[in-house]
Amino acid sequence: MPRLGPASKLMLIAFLVYTAVLVTATHWPGVTIEGPVPRPDLFVHLGAFSLWTVLLGLSGLVGRCPKRLVVWAAVFVVFDETTQPLFDRQFDWLDLVANSGGVAIGLVAMVLWWRRSGGAA
Repeated sequence: MPRLGPASKLMLIAFLVYTAVLVTATHWPGVTIEGPVPRPDLFVHLGAFSLWTVLLGLSGLVGRCPKRLVVWAAVFVVFDETTQPLFDRQFDWLDLVANSGGVAIGLVAMVLWWRRSGGAA
C-alpha cells in the first residue's frame, strides 16, 4: 500500500467506518424503506454505493487507478448482495443493479476528481 498523507488517512478511516455501517445496514434483518415511489430503497442503494465508491477512491487504497476501483467495487457489490441471505435477508437482482449504478456514478465522480487534481493513472 502506498504511503498515505494526513488527508488520505482521514479518508481511509471514513471509508472503513462507512463500509462497516453500510454492511450492517444492508445485512440487518427486517429493514424496509418506505417512500412516495415504488422501491425507494433502490435510490438509497444508488446513493449509498456512490458514496462508498467515492470514499474508496479517496482512501488511497486503489491509488488513482479506475480499473482497481471498479474491480474492488464489483467484488464488494457482489459480496454484499450475495451474503445477505446468511442474515435472513433476500438476494435481489434489482438491488444488485442499483448498487452497480451507484458504483458507476461514484467511478465517474472519481475519474473527474482525479483528472482535475493531477490526473488519473
